[in-house]
Amino acid sequence: MQIYHRHRVCHRHFSEEFRVTLPSRTGIRANAYPTLFLSESQLIYKDVNGNNENINLNNLPSCSSAVNVISPNKEVLQEEQQSQCSIKETPRKARKSYGGIIRKFGSSRQTYLSDEVKDIYKKVVTSYKHITRNKRLVASFKSRFANISSSLRAELLKNLFEHVNKPTVDFFFSQLANQPKTPKSRRFTIQEKVFAIALLKSSGKTYKLLSKIFAFPSKSTCLALLRQIPMRAGLNEQIFLSLKSAVQNMSISGRSCIVMFDEMSLAPNLQYNIKEDCIDGLENTGSYKRAAIADYVNVFMVKGLFRKWKQPVSFTYSKGPIKSTLLKHLIVKVIGKCQEIGLKVLCTVCDQGSANQAAINSLLSQSRSCSEFQVNGEKIIPLYDIPHLFKGIRNNLLKKNLYIKLDNKLNIAKWEHIIDLYYIDRDAPMRICPRLTEQHVIPGKINKMKVKICTQVFSYTVASHLVTFSKWNNLPNDAERCLFG
Repeated sequence: MQIYHRHRVCHRHFSEEFRVTLPSRTGIRANAYPTLFLSESQLIYKDVNGNNENINLNNLPSCSSAVNVISPNKEVLQEEQQSQCSIKETPRKARKSYGGIIRKFGSSRQTYLSDEVKDIYKKVVTSYKHITRNKRLVASFKSRFANISSSLRAELLKNLFEHVNKPTVDFFFSQLANQPKTPKSRRFTIQEKVFAIALLKSSGKTYKLLSKIFAFPSKSTCLALLRQIPMRAGLNEQIFLSLKSAVQNMSISGRSCIVMFDEMSLAPNLQYNIKEDCIDGLENTGSYKRAAIADYVNVFMVKGLFRKWKQPVSFTYSKGPIKSTLLKHLIVKVIGKCQEIGLKVLCTVCDQGSANQAAINSLLSQSRSCSEFQVNGEKIIPLYDIPHLFKGIRNNLLKKNLYIKLDNKLNIAKWEHIIDLYYIDRDAPMRICPRLTEQHVIPGKINKMKVKICTQVFSYTVASHLVTFSKWNNLPNDAERCLFG
């Protein structure tokens, strides 16, 4: 075995784990050994701990460049045993030529220069070498600074994400991925689309504004996802499955809810549903279909009492207003389904339509009660919505008088009293009720569907002026009994 004390191995044969990079010096560790560009022959290396390692030395490059070795404290490499070590050559680095500098002095070779010019030339070359070395140092420091900055940013992001919820993290990474792209090149997950749909349904104008700032799916993308949800007449099982998972995280008070239902008229229309391979627009209750063009729709909605949430759960199409027997069956079915998923239905709310009243009265008669009925052993209180109660009182007063017994005295409330108040106020120089118009009090000009028109007549201002004018003998004495403030 022959040991070469004066030979050096090129730095290309040492992996990164053996290299040392310090601000002042760069080099390799004292116990480093070549592992790259080796031949098929094996070098047996024995480290300081006595462990043997076989190193393949075929295809080793030649000793073309030197690498500084940083020696640890009194660490000595033990003998390297090798049967034969062959180091092959690697391409030498191109040596820097300074011929361009020589030509600037008016010569082609350094030997042709005068002694004074040679001294200047050597100083220029030395300065150029220093500049080149400093450029390498600057590039090295920039690279290290970039690596440190990247590590710090990763650590900061990690600490940040520990203090925010998962939707915020998902939204952050979604913006990082999609904002640099064009709108048609952006891709979104189902969760990101659902988040966008929630914003879109909350406020279309707000979503339009946010879409100019953030990378959100387009409105057509959101609607395309919504169209994939099966929407059929009758109870929607998919909605109840989603409600069931949401109810499990609710408190007892959050599960308390009411069931609301109402119907509205539709313009008769038939449309072929390609996805379901059926015709939409015919009478359909979910469990029963009939070849009759529907012109009414009835919708059921569940709404929280103590928490602000609401969800439509069922709809049906019918030819003409819904029948009371079918409505009664749907009320019981919807309430029972809500009870199955863990909701506590306390009451129902509807308007005073004839079918609604008939269905409620039938349920009350079955329970033999005048104020509640039962579904699966739980008491349900039927209520009529307040706006329709106001309109019902107003519509009755337009045709009939209201007899009230107060202090053992029979009093009569008439709509004529309100008409007289309007005319007195209209003819006064300064009006006391300037907002009271003919559309509020004249029977032929009243819009009976507007709740606002009704509640403005039954306001505190109108009631107080009725009492005042009655005491001034401008109105009959019994006008002060027509109070709704």
